[in-house]
Formats: sequence, structure tokens, C-alpha cells
Amino acid sequence: MQNSPAQFQYAIFVEDKRGREVMHTAPVPEDDARFLRERVLPTLQPLDDATYLDGPAMILHTGARFSYVLDGDDLLWCVEWEPGLLVVRFSPDGRMAWTALRSPVPGFGGRKPLKQDLEGYDEDAEDPQYNVVFHAWDAQFDEFSRTHYAFAPASDDAKKRYAAGLRHPDGLVATVPERKGKARSAWIAACQRRVQEWAGEGLRLN
Repeated sequence: MQNSPAQFQYAIFVEDKRGREVMHTAPVPEDDARFLRERVLPTLQPLDDATYLDGPAMILHTGARFSYVLDGDDLLWCVEWEPGLLVVRFSPDGRMAWTALRSPVPGFGGRKPLKQDLEGYDEDAEDPQYNVVFHAWDAQFDEFSRTHYAFAPASDDAKKRYAAGLRHPDGLVATVPERKGKARSAWIAACQRRVQEWAGEGLRLN
């Protein structure tokens, strides 16, 4: 049975026996879908083209570039990044939006915890910020995880929605001359600083 377009779906690419990248999808578990729907999406702020290219676009050049969730016709890019979770929404009409959430883990990324981070922290509690990134990440590289999370080859409709979501940001990136060597390193560092400045401490969703 195909997933409903209204249902949150993980989207990953798996290499088949012929070396081709095949898109797979799986339903996002309800608790994590509720987290996205009720906690994350309401915090999104508009993201313009220039800010995208001079900020989160650099993540495409890092190992954190994976983990996508289809939300109807929109595509959510979920990235583990300081201060915890960055979510960028790509819409088929070219609009973009983003948010930065603070990880509930007090020492996330080796940082020194603040008093607010330690208040009410339960290390045994589920961490949906982790789940929305690494359920997809793990499944991309591990067959057991794909089976566990019920991944299956994507429908044609899911493929079209995924491609439509990325059409605008991919088009933006394609207009930028390729950077190499020191120029590339300097650009990535500058983008990282801009993202850090924008995100600050991140939103706490306790």
C-alpha cells in the first residue's frame, strides 16, 4: 500500500546491485511526526535565496547533508547541527523557510551546558530531534534499519514531490561557480559562522 501524500515520509536513496541510487520512503512514526507537525513547523521563518546560499547550502558539502522528510508537497531537510537541529523547508513554488532548535541533550556537541539545559532533562526520554535525522540516516546505509523502519521503493508520486521540492534550491546552487581549495574552505567557514550567528542558542522546546 502506498503512503498517503499527507503523511510524513522519510526519503532516502539506496544503491542497488547495479550501482544505481534508488529512492526509498517510509512512514515517520506518529510520535516523531507529531513533533514535526506541532513543535517544529510552527517555528519556521522565511529563508531567502541569498541567505540560503550564504548559509545552510554549505551543509551540502558535509556529511550532514542527508535526512529528508516529505510533508505533503513540501520537503523538510533535517540536519543535526549546532545548536541541535536545523530544519529547512523547501516548497515546490520556490519558497523556503528554516528553524534552529536547541538539542535537549545538555552537552550536545561537547558544549558547556547552561542552567536552562539541565533543568528537567531526562536522559532516558525519547529524543525526536535525533530520530528525525538518524532514522533516515541509518536506513540509508544499513539494510536492517531499512527493514525495521519499513522502507520500500518510492512511488512515482513521492519521487515527483521530492524532485519538485529540490528544484529551486538545486537551481540556486547550480548558479554558483565551483569553489576549490582555500576558496572552498573559506566559504564553508564563513557560511558556518553565519548559520551560527542566526541560530544562536536555538529554540528550546521543553
